[in-house]
Amino acid sequence: MTAEELAAQAREEQSAQRTRREAELADEKEDAARQLEEEFEAMESLEQRTRRLREKREALRLAVAQSKAQDAVLPDVEPVPSDDEDSDEEDDDWDAWRFRAA
Repeated sequence: MTAEELAAQAREEQSAQRTRREAELADEKEDAARQLEEEFEAMESLEQRTRRLREKREALRLAVAQSKAQDAVLPDVEPVPSDDEDSDEEDDDWDAWRFRAA
């Protein structure tokens, strides 16, 4: 082989190596872009989940606040004594009474 042929062959090899490197770089760029897209999709789904959980938390907070407000609004009603309760009190008075045997 002559020097010219060797130089031509070296140029072809360099060109082939350059082409392979460019193809590898393009593949790496595509992989990186795909990974970024997947990460963004994962972030979006997490953000949606976070938003839903915040909405649920707020709904629960409002429900608890409303139930507390309803409890505070209702006045404490004293029970009205019935006749049965009066008779129980009278029975309690007689429980202390002892009959003596005559």
